[in-house]
Amino acid sequence: MNAFLMWLFVGKIAAAAAGLALLYAWLAVVVIREREVGIVVKKFAANRLAPGRLIALHGEAGYQADTLAPGVHLNLWRWQYRVTKVPAIAIAQGEIGLIMAADGSPISTGRILARAVECDNFQDGREDRLTLFPEWG
Repeated sequence: MNAFLMWLFVGKIAAAAAGLALLYAWLAVVVIREREVGIVVKKFAANRLAPGRLIALHGEAGYQADTLAPGVHLNLWRWQYRVTKVPAIAIAQGEIGLIMAADGSPISTGRILARAVECDNFQDGREDRLTLFPEWG
């Protein structure tokens, strides 16, 4: 009888651990499929966005500059983040993609288009976008 009670206890512990794992997966795990991008909105944070800014560069509440690539992403708690999955945009070779900035510094007076910036054709979002974001017009 003691062996039965021991296995019953072990079974309850295993069921509780499995339940906690499922709860964590439901509350904090986001899966982005192939050909998708996750747009992250932080619902609240200690810091607020600077006036006139739309994109959070340093973890403030609002749209985050970093997007989620395909894969499994942990610790995106449902009460703090909202993740919207959208189709990834691919620009075929020989075509041109137009990027319109919704955030950044205004264009200099007298200019119609923003100045050209050093970039790697937007292959690395952190290097190309985040380091240049505040200077973009």
